[in-house]
This record gives sequence, C-alpha cells and structure tokens, in this order.
Amino acid sequence: MKSVYEHVIVIIILLLALTAFGCSNPEEEARILQNEALTLEQGSNLREAVAVYEKLVEKYPQTQASVDANKALGLLRKTIVKVDELILSNVTEVIDSAAVPRFYSQELCSVNPSISTLNNEVIEYEFDPTEYASDIRVSGSCDEIVVTVITTKETGTSALEAVYTGRPDESGRYDWECSSNGEPQYLPNYCRP
Repeated sequence: MKSVYEHVIVIIILLLALTAFGCSNPEEEARILQNEALTLEQGSNLREAVAVYEKLVEKYPQTQASVDANKALGLLRKTIVKVDELILSNVTEVIDSAAVPRFYSQELCSVNPSISTLNNEVIEYEFDPTEYASDIRVSGSCDEIVVTVITTKETGTSALEAVYTGRPDESGRYDWECSSNGEPQYLPNYCRP
C-alpha cells in the first residue's frame, strides 16, 4: 500500500512541476493574444490589432483562436480600408479649401506683383475654423505665395499641415506645389511626397 501512495505523490509532484515550468496550453496562450487584439480593436488601434492577430495565427495555427483571428483579420482589413478612404476624403476636402486664398493671392499679385508681404489681411481673406480645418494662413510674397492649411484631428488622423507654394512663371501664371507632413495614405496624390 505504501508504494501506491508513493507513486501517487510522485505523479502529483511531476504534474505540478510540469504545470509550473511551462507545459502550457496553446489554446490558452492563443486566447491571451486574442484578448489583447480585441482590446486594441475596441480602442480603435486597428493596425496594432491586426499585428497581434497575425502573430496569433502564425504562432498558434492549429487553435480555434487562430480560426477566429483569421475571421477578425478579414473584417479588420476591410474596416481599415474604409477608414483610410474616409480620412483621405476628409483631408482632401480641407486641403482643397485652400483654393480660395490661393486664388485671392494670385489675383492680387497679378495686379500688384511687387507686394513683398502677403497675409490673410492683405488679400482680404478671413478664415473661420471648420470641423476639419483649424486654420488657413497666407504668407510669403508675390514671388512665392505660401498657403498653409492645418487640419483638426476630427479628420480621423492627427492634425497635419499641408503647404501650397505658388511661384509665377514667365507669363505671370502661378505654378502651385503641395507638400505635407501627413502620412501619404491620408493625402491626395497631388500633395504626397
């Protein structure tokens, strides 16, 4: 009888040791990653959630959590595309709103090309902030007109700045270039680096 108890105690000790030293369940580990991805998703950190789901699928491909993660990845990727399209639309709308001060500056400079200091007051342009644009400022001179557009975070991305720079060609027409500190996928093609 004593030897049976000794075997049972040895088996219990071995089981406890295996459990304590990392003989873990892949499904449980996968669920931990899945919960992390869900938390990121709920916090609108979609790209980070995709990265965690991808890690889960790669590390634990034979688990139910991996099957669920693949489904979530498909939906998340579609959502990210739609969100990116909406942000691009919002940012483009704001950047395009610089057309009016560009036109006013250009027209004023065509009448008086010697103006050395341009600003909103000189071109008689008053900007009222909108949901997506916090400021539009004119600066520079008739040799180089600068129109700066600053978005709000309401566009769906962090506030960014787009700068139109206009220089007159030999005929007096202005050629405009757009540059921005924004992420390229959120900018219209004509304003990407």
